[in-house]
Amino acid sequence: MKLIMENWKRYLIESISTSTQQPAKFTGIIQVVPTDISALEDLQQKIMQKYPDQKPINKLHVTLLHQMVPKKVTSSGGLRGDKALKAFFKSPESQNLQPPEIQFGEVGMKTGEGKTSTFIKVLNPDDLKSYLQSVIEGAGLNPDEIAEASAAEPREAGRIFHVSLTNLTGNPGDSFAHIGGGEAIEV
Repeated sequence: MKLIMENWKRYLIESISTSTQQPAKFTGIIQVVPTDISALEDLQQKIMQKYPDQKPINKLHVTLLHQMVPKKVTSSGGLRGDKALKAFFKSPESQNLQPPEIQFGEVGMKTGEGKTSTFIKVLNPDDLKSYLQSVIEGAGLNPDEIAEASAAEPREAGRIFHVSLTNLTGNPGDSFAHIGGGEAIEV
């Protein structure tokens, strides 16, 4: 019976998926926003019941590229990378890009450095990487320069795509950017 329940829980978590969209306003971080957050909100509630010190994060998103990376490169049009991205996201061309559907997997928790946050991993990172590549190219940025700048940025190295669900404050900036070393939790 225990095995049946474990498999059922795994099935329920792995069957969570949603379409995504670009945020209404570009903030410097390349990200996608889930269009249906009801299943993620249900997970937040379950997490807070089990871990009462956790607070929900209201701005649920998947960070694809930290804002420091584009600032280190220049577009083919001579703009600093972040300015080129801002211009791109205001252009009609950006509306032609269809952000991918995301599928979710394991729920986890990471603690350290005075922080504790929970997250859910994305099971289809290649789809997100492909979308990110389209954004980079659409903004006139060199993918090789972005890759080089990403490797030099500690907040980017080894990124595992995820949605941060809760943390000690509810402020998204207080979650871990890197969930490596986090442990799976049952909710």
